[in-house]
Amino acid sequence: MRLQTTGNVQRLDLAGVLDLIPALVNEWADLRFDESGAVVHPDTREPQPQLTLREGRHRTPGTRYDLRFPTVRPTPDVASVTLRRDDEVQLSLTLTESRDRWTIDADLRHGRPPNLDLTARADLTGLMRDGEIPGIVAWLFRGIGDVAVHVTPAPLLDGSGEVLNAAGHAGRLRFGATIEVASTSTHWDVKAAFTLSARGLARPILLIARPIIKRKIAQADARFWAQASAAVTELRKELDEIEEAVANEGGPQPFVRRALWNPDDPPGTDAAVNPYSRGR
Repeated sequence: MRLQTTGNVQRLDLAGVLDLIPALVNEWADLRFDESGAVVHPDTREPQPQLTLREGRHRTPGTRYDLRFPTVRPTPDVASVTLRRDDEVQLSLTLTESRDRWTIDADLRHGRPPNLDLTARADLTGLMRDGEIPGIVAWLFRGIGDVAVHVTPAPLLDGSGEVLNAAGHAGRLRFGATIEVASTSTHWDVKAAFTLSARGLARPILLIARPIIKRKIAQADARFWAQASAAVTELRKELDEIEEAVANEGGPQPFVRRALWNPDDPPGTDAAVNPYSRGR
């Protein structure tokens, strides 16, 4: 089954937001750790519990970290982070969930703009068991799932080309998606496609469900394009606010540092002008 949609939206200037990515990479490079392995705040030098260096030396391939992130449970989840590459060409990390139910490989290739590859693999049987998923759904998605996503922002800045390419499988289902963009001086012309197929006994189920799936996607597609103009207008306002906040902080690097390390006093201009700031 293959579905397509086309349309156009007002073009946005994303150069300033994309400039924040190198600043994030610089913050990563500048991290410091205490004797216990905990990352320390760059200003206060106090240890922070979110990231711990467990084995190796920072920025050296093979180094392992523990990343803690909040969940709905009383205790945070812990993911193991393994550094695969960190140089002037590429930053590559692998995240592994504490119970090995999922892994994510992230490869950021530096440039203007940078490109991103994500490859995720998950034990869908284990994840659905935890979520108490009903029988037919659990049967369809049982087993290992994986997805590979390639993101290329360059066509959003100029020219045309594929911005996103994704492909993978989840149990008995296979899927793919592409988004192509052609940039004009004022608009983005967008073409997107989605494919879905099944194997084995799931094929007749997909065949029966195909009209329903097509109808639901067509309804969602119509809603998306109906709301796209207003959404882009609102996003433009938010991008302008971020750009003003970055300028107020003195550039991308100080903006990112303050946003990461001082979440209770986020960067921005005067609170009356910019909701990203509470004022100073």
